[in-house]
Amino acid sequence: MFVLFLLAAADDGTTPRIGKPVGDISRWFNERDYRDLQGRGAVRFKVLFSKEGVPTRCTIEASTGNAEVEALACRRVHERFRFQPSHDTDGQQVPHVFVRSVKFGRFDSPAFDAAAQAYAVAIAGAGKEERFGATIDVGPTGVIQGCTARGPRDTVVSGKAVCDALAASWQPLVERDAADEPIRYVRGVSVVVKKQ
Repeated sequence: MFVLFLLAAADDGTTPRIGKPVGDISRWFNERDYRDLQGRGAVRFKVLFSKEGVPTRCTIEASTGNAEVEALACRRVHERFRFQPSHDTDGQQVPHVFVRSVKFGRFDSPAFDAAAQAYAVAIAGAGKEERFGATIDVGPTGVIQGCTARGPRDTVVSGKAVCDALAASWQPLVERDAADEPIRYVRGVSVVVKKQ
């Protein structure tokens, strides 16, 4: 996690956008999947979607260790997951990185839960905690090139301040296509802000 102090700033016009899910996201894993794997494990996976919104790669990032659960998760991703195209700050269609956790039953697994929290970015100051959702545009070198953030309606912290703090703390994260070439992509991240 990253910890920073924020100063409010005006919003700018950069707006990378993640495409909307195609179909009902709650049905990407259905009742039969949950029933068949009840009590067998949990998995956190990362999916790389093409510019067209089709999954091209599924990677297991954390798991309770059940190979059947891991295989089903990635199989369902390729069968059922689709998004409308995502766009970078220049309005160009770009690949999209999507991270999701699925638990088939109840598990008390600190290692799995810690991995699930690794994508939250904490921005700390003094005061009340607020949660923001940010969409970031990440260049081929893994550096943030654009960001948009939204938080509670009554917040005094601007989306630009959140994006600036996130960009300042970001550790470059390069994603690669099937040819192993670095790509520009968009992804969503959670941001926790403690304001003064």
